Amino acid sequence: MLPPLKQLFRHADLEWHASERCNRLLRSAEAFAATLACNLVADYMCSPRHDPRLEKHIRALAAPTFGTYVSILQTGSDSCKASDSPYVLQLVGFRYSEKEFPKLGESLSLLASQFSIARRTNKAPDTLQLLELLLGVRNRGLGHGVIPDEAVRAVEYLSAAIDTASDKFHAPPMLVIQEIKASPDCPGEFMERGILYDGDKEQRWERCGSHEDLLQLKRLYFLGKDGQAIPAPPFVQLDQGSFWFLQKYRRGANSLFTDYRTTVARADPFWDGHLSEFFEERFERARQTAVQCSCTGVLHNLPPESDLYAKFVGRTTDLAKLTERLNPRVQTHIVALGGLGGVGKTALARYLAQPLVESRPGELYFDYIVWASAKTTILREEVERVVPGVEDIDDVLNEIARVAESPEIIYVKPFDRKREQVLELLESQRFLVIIDNFETVKNKNSFWEFLLTIPRPSKVLVTSRETFAEGCITIQVPELGREEALEVFANECKALGVDPVTLLNKRTEKEIMERTAGVPLALKHIAILIHRGATLEQALQRLGGKTGPIADFCFRETFRTLEKPEKTVWLAMGIFQRPVAVGELVQVTALPEKEVRDILNTLKQYSIVNRSVDQEGYEIFSCLPLTLEFARKEADTWPLADELRHRFSQYRTLISRAGIKKENTAAARIFREAGVVHPRLLAQELARRALGSQREGDTPQALELIAEAEKIDPKEKSVYSGPRILDQAIS
Repeated sequence: MLPPLKQLFRHADLEWHASERCNRLLRSAEAFAATLACNLVADYMCSPRHDPRLEKHIRALAAPTFGTYVSILQTGSDSCKASDSPYVLQLVGFRYSEKEFPKLGESLSLLASQFSIARRTNKAPDTLQLLELLLGVRNRGLGHGVIPDEAVRAVEYLSAAIDTASDKFHAPPMLVIQEIKASPDCPGEFMERGILYDGDKEQRWERCGSHEDLLQLKRLYFLGKDGQAIPAPPFVQLDQGSFWFLQKYRRGANSLFTDYRTTVARADPFWDGHLSEFFEERFERARQTAVQCSCTGVLHNLPPESDLYAKFVGRTTDLAKLTERLNPRVQTHIVALGGLGGVGKTALARYLAQPLVESRPGELYFDYIVWASAKTTILREEVERVVPGVEDIDDVLNEIARVAESPEIIYVKPFDRKREQVLELLESQRFLVIIDNFETVKNKNSFWEFLLTIPRPSKVLVTSRETFAEGCITIQVPELGREEALEVFANECKALGVDPVTLLNKRTEKEIMERTAGVPLALKHIAILIHRGATLEQALQRLGGKTGPIADFCFRETFRTLEKPEKTVWLAMGIFQRPVAVGELVQVTALPEKEVRDILNTLKQYSIVNRSVDQEGYEIFSCLPLTLEFARKEADTWPLADELRHRFSQYRTLISRAGIKKENTAAARIFREAGVVHPRLLAQELARRALGSQREGDTPQALELIAEAEKIDPKEKSVYSGPRILDQAIS
């Protein structure tokens, strides 16, 4: 066993009653899992890594914990490097061979059958699987009557196997600080004393240092490679020869520690406060802010406005639309903000919420405003991974309960009951629930179904790069106009100490607008690059790179989620580098027209493409410059890019022969209208229309169409009717 558990377990006064002995062993396994998880988390917190899954499990320690301890070990074994907590990872992944543990398979099968536990079928199970099985026995065995003798023997065998495996590895040194006392000789200095456990040995330990408080702490530490003491996360502690581990912790209430030898709860004011600080830190790292009360009594958890832009600019029309849609008289209770990544959806939602927080009871008023961020990345100097504040429906329910000061709902089981209680909250008071970055949440369909059930008078505001077809009112957030975009750029420069006056003139203003297309995040990033020493020309050049931060933030995640045909159409648009018609994409991608149209609708939902109609009424699709630049450079490594470019070259040869480059030709008009680009098909279409023009008496138009058809494909049979039309025109 992991020290100092071995010392404690060695002196344990185990009852001889079979069921009591089994229960004691199961609690010992829980304490063992807690210590392993504590060791892994301590190393993780001292490393520069940031793992969203581990963070989520750490915060989940506020719930009943043995399952969470095992989840932390599972996540750690999947994602941690061998250099992180090597003892833990080696022990968790240790395989129990049938030769060394001949009765293990029989014991596993007996427990799985006795307690109806599903188990993996590995011939050589690892430590994690043994702990998972013991967890199942604990959940089904404790408090449910007498445990059969054969099950007790199986539990004893598994516990002994884990103990044997633990002895195979060199356990990390552990230090228990028993007391901190002021030095009588040197004022301001303190003497720390404790016991250092190293394997089976223990020795007195002390050092002279300073500490802000004179506390009689019983604190657990792990010693790192350099000998420095690493404070253990506060969900395990040792005191008076007992090992206490966290069984449940509720924010705003007392923690519940339990000893592996007894079920008696332990109260400890210091550890309650220490736990509170620890879990609040986890919430902050997940971009979850503390609940605040405005001067008008509105409870909210809005993030600081300074996290976004130096100053909010423009959007007057969008704000008016949003304010109108959030009016209680409007029946639809979900409003969605759609648009390209970085276009300013989050900033718009945050700016809208501020006056609502400060408003007094009236027509447009909310009692609670809940901000739930599902962002997985943020852009500073580079793209940084962050722990999302919410990932699924359960997280949103917890956040609503937290802001509504009803933390007891967080621990309601099962999920359907929790959902009902939250819906009752939303019906009894006016909530505005803002879900930022909806495209990254899990189980979108079921999530959306829940949002549709939210009752009046509460409302939901969603920001997403995807758009929604039904159940909500969608407002597309456009790029900023020229004046507003330049004002954003100037504000960001000033906030970073850069003088925008020396940068802006007619030429540079035009370049900035051409490269950024008025996307606020791109404008902010240019200012950051200039602040870091780049010239304006260098910043603009680096802006559109495929591997640049803007490209990663705005497009990488979306591109990764698309299917192969959707990526193909997007990259084809990058090869064109201009607005295109459906027929052009059909020619270059070799996809059926119907499929291309469906794909364009999908890309439009992701705000990748925009549909418009030109002056002559023809449908065209376009992308922002940043989007086209990303697609063009992504095509450099795309496996089918050479085929796309080859068909594009053939297509350019065709349109050159057809005269389509000349906007006033009949072929150009038919191309835009019908989307026909194959030479034979285009010649057929021209000949068919020539006959129609002749029937209507428009001989000059018919002759023009026939001439163009012959130029494109003179061998096409449909063109042979041209001489007949010519003869009729002469006669």
